[in-house]
Amino acid sequence: MSLLLGILKLSIKIYIIIGGSNVIYIIVVIIIIIAIYAFTIYNSFVKLNNKVKEAFSIMDVYLKKRWDLIPNIVEIVKSYAKYEKNILKEVVELRNSTYDSMSNDQK
Repeated sequence: MSLLLGILKLSIKIYIIIGGSNVIYIIVVIIIIIAIYAFTIYNSFVKLNNKVKEAFSIMDVYLKKRWDLIPNIVEIVKSYAKYEKNILKEVVELRNSTYDSMSNDQK
C-alpha cells in the first residue's frame, strides 16, 4: 500500500514538473519496472525453494545408503566376534596344556 502511495506522490511531482502529456508514459514505465522487480524476486524465491528441496533429497539418499549398510556391518561384527571367540578358546587351551605339562618345580 505504501508503495502505491509513493508512486502516486511521485507521479504528482512529475506531473507538476513536466506537464500533463508525458505523465502516463512515466507511470507505465514505473509500473513495468515494479513488475519486473516483483518477477525477479518471485523467481529467486522459487530458485531457493528448489535448492532446499534438492538438499533434503540428497540427505534422504545418504540416509538410505547408510541404512542399507547397517546389515553388512552387523554381519561383519558377528563374524569377527566368532573369530575372536575361537582365538580366545585356542589361547586358553594352549595355556592350560602348557601348564599341565609343566613339572611341579616349574609351577
